[in-house]
Amino acid sequence: VLQYPTGGQSQGFASYTNVSGSQQLSYELIDDLYDRTIMNRIINKVAGDCTRMNYSVNYIDLDGKQSEELEELGMQIDVKITRKVLRNIFRDMLKYGTAFLYIQYDKSGLPLQTYTIDPTYITPNIEDGRLV
Repeated sequence: VLQYPTGGQSQGFASYTNVSGSQQLSYELIDDLYDRTIMNRIINKVAGDCTRMNYSVNYIDLDGKQSEELEELGMQIDVKITRKVLRNIFRDMLKYGTAFLYIQYDKSGLPLQTYTIDPTYITPNIEDGRLV
């Protein structure tokens, strides 16, 4: 992933057209709306409510078929996702439309801890339709 420097730069991820012409929708604009409007209370309330509920995860492959291999891997990671991390994932999804999770592994290859990564600092690096 590429990291964006702080201060003055913002990644644009969508555009829209209004009477002034084409405008770029950026993370900076979203952050301003989040900080200056009731949007922050709404997003935090929804994210908090969603993470209070019990949930279950279905592990499926890209064809929609259940996968025991994915389930085994996913269950190892799932136990490391705290309520705070899950709430931050929901918040980022609602706020930016995307969320990133970093999984720290121990020396034996088992998940050790999970962290959310602020979407404003990274962008996926995709080559030939694959994440690299």
